[in-house]
Amino acid sequence: MRKDTAEKIKRMFADRRRLAEDAAAANYEKARADETFAALDNRERALSFETGRDAHFGKDVSEKIKELEQIRAAKVRRLAALGMKLSSLEPAYQCPKCRDTGYVGGKRCACLQNAIAAELTKDSNILSPSWNFGSFSAMSKAQEKTAEKLRTFLGEISSPKQHNILLIGPTGTGKTYLITCLANEMLKKEFGVLFLSAFGLNKIMLGAHLAPVEQKEEILRDIMETDALVIDDLGSENILRNVTAEYLCNLLNERAAAGRFTFVTSNLDAAAIQNRYGDRILSRLVSAETLKIRLDGADLRLTKNEK
Repeated sequence: MRKDTAEKIKRMFADRRRLAEDAAAANYEKARADETFAALDNRERALSFETGRDAHFGKDVSEKIKELEQIRAAKVRRLAALGMKLSSLEPAYQCPKCRDTGYVGGKRCACLQNAIAAELTKDSNILSPSWNFGSFSAMSKAQEKTAEKLRTFLGEISSPKQHNILLIGPTGTGKTYLITCLANEMLKKEFGVLFLSAFGLNKIMLGAHLAPVEQKEEILRDIMETDALVIDDLGSENILRNVTAEYLCNLLNERAAAGRFTFVTSNLDAAAIQNRYGDRILSRLVSAETLKIRLDGADLRLTKNEK
């Protein structure tokens, strides 16, 4: 997970907590502005201290406890007369379990886990968040074999032997589906993922090319720095002079140097990639750092439609 994403979630929880506590403090000050409530509140504070002190020294505090109960009941009635509730004087945290800190007993609260997952998914641009290996159903032996290779890759993700994947094969064999399953599984492991079609990537690179020098880095930041970048359907985009091949080559170089994951799907074979993008890009796509998978088989979309 990128540092800026982690900081964003941290700020979000801090804001939640602050808003809840500020609202409670404002309500308390409003209630204290009423003399009757203030007197009851002052008496409760003093009596609570006395009760704790006396209990510590073994004294009988039953009468004090009874009086405390009466005072609290009187406070509730007074608040009702003011159009308020006792609960409004306490912070209304979105998660009472962790009090909007994100942690319970030093461990992540479920609300923090959910917030992380939501933030990563929102930024991922993934086609379908529901596609994953848990619900994966192979429509061909080739798909099943490919899924098994991707599961193995995922199992070694903490200390990967390879950082890149090149998944090639004919149209409609399930390349996008399979790589999306992998991307969603990586989101579960809290990797930042950015899913782009080759057309979408080309558009970003053109935007950077046409932008002033001082803006180029910011435009390219996400595709350069995301933990895992998926480039889907490489070869379907137009080749833009001085943009497509040049920026793609630089992107692959920078991401490889930083040890980040880059996954590419394409209908093109190695020879077609070389012919379209040149030797430099082919060498980066088929390097030793890349898990190369060819997904063969019939167009499953046509097969499905025929049934």
